[in-house]
Order: sequence, then C-alpha cells, then structure tokens
Amino acid sequence: MGDYVPVSRIEELPAVGGKEVIVKGARICLFRQQNGEVSATDALCPHKGVPLAVGCIENGAVICAMHGWEFDLKSGACRNVPGHEVRTYPVRVENGEVSVAL
Repeated sequence: MGDYVPVSRIEELPAVGGKEVIVKGARICLFRQQNGEVSATDALCPHKGVPLAVGCIENGAVICAMHGWEFDLKSGACRNVPGHEVRTYPVRVENGEVSVAL
C-alpha cells in the first residue's frame, strides 16, 4: 500500500452513508457506518456502474441503490452475488481528518 492521502474531514461525511472523493485520479467512496467506523471502496458498483455513495449502509455493507448488490465494507466481497467484489482501501482517521491509502 502507498502512503495515506488526506481526502476529507470527518464532519463532511454523512452521519451514516457515503461520499465520493477523487484520490490520485481514482474514484473512491468513503462510508461512515452506524458505529462511526469509516471505510473506503471503489466508488462504482461493478454491475452497472451505479455510484455506491447513493447506496444504503446496513450491517457493515453498502447496498447498491439500483439492484441491491451488498458489498462487505471490510473485504469488498458481494454478499448476495458471489464472485463479484469492489476493491477496499485502508482508512485512517486522525484529528478529524480522513486519509486513504492506495
């Protein structure tokens, strides 16, 4: 993994939900879960390219708004359509600043 890159302030993220950011030319989505944990994945669903930022966050997964594919926020694996996944990225939150490593 590369160095961590600052991408957002924690207060810029929805209380529960996603926010898309560009990191070194890559579209990444930051997610804040119900427990306050922040995760990062590829920004688009691999099925039809729908932005995952508009999806729902439930039980440690983001659910694509278009067809309901559920991606685990830790592993990136699709829970309900095996064999599909999104890439996940390490996230660090320090002093209110969210950073991602590519």
